Amino acid sequence: MNRRRPFAVLHEDPDIVVVEKSAGILTVPTPQGEGNTLVQQLRQHLARGRSFAPRLEVVHRLDRDVSGVLVFARSPEAADTLRRDFAAHRPQREYVALVAGDLASDTGTFATRMLTGKSLQRFSTDREDLGERAVTHYRVERRLGVATLVSVRLETGRRNQIRVHFAEAGHPILGETRYRPDLAADRRWTARRLALHARLLAFAHPVSGQPLRFESPLPPEFEAYLRRFARGPVQAAARTTAPRLRTRDPDRRTSAGRSAPAGPGRGLRSCRRRRAR
Repeated sequence: MNRRRPFAVLHEDPDIVVVEKSAGILTVPTPQGEGNTLVQQLRQHLARGRSFAPRLEVVHRLDRDVSGVLVFARSPEAADTLRRDFAAHRPQREYVALVAGDLASDTGTFATRMLTGKSLQRFSTDREDLGERAVTHYRVERRLGVATLVSVRLETGRRNQIRVHFAEAGHPILGETRYRPDLAADRRWTARRLALHARLLAFAHPVSGQPLRFESPLPPEFEAYLRRFARGPVQAAARTTAPRLRTRDPDRRTSAGRSAPAGPGRGLRSCRRRRAR
């Protein structure tokens, strides 16, 4: 990735732009009106010295301290098509995360209804008449004893969904400062960011319909953390029970959790980016 910019362009055509975002930059301004966001910097980049900023439509977002692949639209028509696809959960999105502790099962699914609290904190409830449906599938990639490297597939894309689900299960993402930070602290994770990375995005081009697939390698912070452990994965006894979510509703605290295998996504045309040297 170009060190002069907190993003790298993976694909650009008249209808869309796909970028790899660094951790530490907002995707779009918040109501407080922060400047120097990803969308603002990308507009400046696409202008290429012209006096006007080109049109750029936000389709989805990544949290400030999350890195990985994002797509933006360059026309209202392309944006509408992509937003419909995302709303229908058609794009394939896969994340990789380092979560605290040793997960109870090799695969699992978190399925809850998600609400927003007064302080904009997100939380789950088991009341079917409240909130938005939120479904997260995971698969263990490597067990480290004190932490677990997992791949995560989103079935729905709610704000903070991955962060909330793993925190409520007692396994918050390393570097977490909002959801169960007491459990997320790890002296080995020295990076000032979340250990969450959007490594794969696959979708149909909004105009041509061509299948596209973009991947981003593990960030250096992940590799540095993994190098602190033995080369091979730490062996653990077979587990069959998925972690239980700590959910709550406006009146009481409850618990809910379901386990199901995370199905692999279908392969599409690969547009993998080589790591910058």
